[in-house]
Amino acid sequence: MAPEFQAILLAGGGSTRMGRDKALLAWQGRPLIEHMLDRLREAGASRVHVSGDRPAYGGIADVWPRRGPVAGIASVLPACGDGPVVVVPVDLPLLGPGRIAELVHALSRAGAACFAARPLPCAFVLDGAARARTAALVAASPAGPSVRAWLEACGVVALDPADASDLRPCNTPEDFRALAS
Repeated sequence: MAPEFQAILLAGGGSTRMGRDKALLAWQGRPLIEHMLDRLREAGASRVHVSGDRPAYGGIADVWPRRGPVAGIASVLPACGDGPVVVVPVDLPLLGPGRIAELVHALSRAGAACFAARPLPCAFVLDGAARARTAALVAASPAGPSVRAWLEACGVVALDPADASDLRPCNTPEDFRALAS
């Protein structure tokens, strides 16, 4: 089990490759967003914040629309208390509690953690400096900073799991069908 942490579920709805809102795709008979909320709770999240205009799920609308995931994260930070925060995109239905725990445990040696193959999911230590750093990066980039650049500014350590099959996102209809089968 991971130490106490909060989670941010990225569910902003912007997916050009999927061609539709990934959060509302049916996964095992219900919306993918509900599956991912349950996964984060099962992993031990003390609180899960939804990034995106999702009133039915208590979502927090982007303050900086169409500026990417870091802007979505920055929009949610005022609702978060200081401490470990895990950030998970809605399109990782195979992500399990053990993987989330790996990220949180890695925060004992770094300000942020992700997996080497991709920047999301990730975890970071939220404090005043992280809030200021995130706001500055979003303000400085009209298109929104990359997640990797934000994590590097947070002092990221990249984990390299032997098997990363549970980290595969569903970015296209083909990806989704492959993961669902």
